[in-house]
Amino acid sequence: MKKKLIAILSVISIVAIGALAAPYFVNDFVESKIDSKLDEVLVQSISYEKIKISHWDNEIEFNDVTLFDRTSNESRYNAKAKNLKLYVDFKNALSKNFQVKRITADDVVLNFNYTSKGQSNFHNIQQNIRDHLKLHRSDDSNSSSWDIYDITMTNITVKISDAEIGEIGTFRIPELVLPRISSMYQKENNRDILLASIGKTIISQMISGTLDGEYSKMKLLAFTKREALSESSKLTGKLKLKLLEKAKFMAAKLAAQ
Repeated sequence: MKKKLIAILSVISIVAIGALAAPYFVNDFVESKIDSKLDEVLVQSISYEKIKISHWDNEIEFNDVTLFDRTSNESRYNAKAKNLKLYVDFKNALSKNFQVKRITADDVVLNFNYTSKGQSNFHNIQQNIRDHLKLHRSDDSNSSSWDIYDITMTNITVKISDAEIGEIGTFRIPELVLPRISSMYQKENNRDILLASIGKTIISQMISGTLDGEYSKMKLLAFTKREALSESSKLTGKLKLKLLEKAKFMAAKLAAQ
């Protein structure tokens, strides 16, 4: 009887230790999955001060997070956030199909570094995404497909520097909500979503006279003209004309301020 009781207690102890240890193993797995996904899709690395994983709420929360090129020093960052939340489905978190469904970020800093016309660190990231999509588009396995239904950023600081023009300036945007992106979309549907949203917001604020930040009007004007011409070279017909007309209107508006 005594031996039987010891055996039962031993089993209970093993189960209890396993139950206590399981979350740590799961959390380590989730962290490694995030690292591998960033490396695979964005070719980026991530560092953070703190991570909190809530299995009940399907949330992964980072504090003081930095995103940078995996080949670069962390000081040469692409993006920072005081708080970043990834919403996942933990029912599939332990399977190969680990997917982020929604992203929210607060106190965000986006650090744009342009090396030449139509070429920046964020262009490189989006090209990495397009290369990844192209590689896996013909893959029939659901493990390679993903959808991010909503990306919301608040209290955003946008820094823009250019190798040719110099420091363009620092701009503040209260909120950005990016549209759904998906590995199942065609190339044009995922085209430059972040760049387009940032550009559209800065243009709108510029036209309305509410552009918030510290910047050089002359440098911003030169940069805007150049990038508008760069983007229009990828378009044809009415779209090109519309973009060029908007660039001219912006130049006149900025010069009058």
